[in-house]
Amino acid sequence: MGFMLAQLAELPDELINRANEILMALEQPAPQAIPAAVAAAIEERPKKTVKEETAQLSFFDEPKERKIPEPTHKEKRILDQIKELDILDLTPLQAINTLYELQKKLKG
Repeated sequence: MGFMLAQLAELPDELINRANEILMALEQPAPQAIPAAVAAAIEERPKKTVKEETAQLSFFDEPKERKIPEPTHKEKRILDQIKELDILDLTPLQAINTLYELQKKLKG
């Protein structure tokens, strides 16, 4: 039924064919139990030990505070210019140009 809907929805044939392949693989019977001799050989194999370190994660860990450096004189001047801007009176083009000029001042 799903494949018919996929065809009606005009999904690509490659997608429908791949979905069909996956469905066929999933419908295959489960593999037989392994023979007792093989199971015994697996049990006799030396097991590798893995050292696991446990860590308790907390949902409530506060992020470590990062110390924000004091703004430079140039950065303070640019911040003052930004504070003085009346953003609602700027056209989009003026806003972009102003932002560009302020960025140039910061980088330069």
